[in-house]
Amino acid sequence: MARISRALDRLKQDLQEHLPDQSILAAAQAAGHDWRERKLGPVATVQLFMLQTLWFNTAIEHLRHLAGFPFAAAAYCKARMRLPLAVLQQFNPSVEKDVYDALSLRGSLNARNILGGTAPAQVRAQIARHRARLA
Repeated sequence: MARISRALDRLKQDLQEHLPDQSILAAAQAAGHDWRERKLGPVATVQLFMLQTLWFNTAIEHLRHLAGFPFAAAAYCKARMRLPLAVLQQFNPSVEKDVYDALSLRGSLNARNILGGTAPAQVRAQIARHRARLA
């Protein structure tokens, strides 16, 4: 288990060494993906997505700190949705079309269905708890 932990730590610390820009660009081009240069182009989006995954699907707020640059949660979700499935499959062939359900803003919110999470059900429960407390 310690070997896996050390390997994850190395990946987290220098993701670009293991996932270079050129390999992402090549995957995007091979998939026929057209994009315009922007803050969250294919390179940044794939690297952020992999970083988020390596941190066990960390919240986007935490991902911003890990990445070291600001971006809006909605912009990141839209950038992930712009990536063709074939690009993601270049890095993990087991990725299927249903991944887009999880990558959407709604999917990201719903994934946090834990106490204090951002899932709509949790937000409604928190509101109900506070209303009951104030009554």
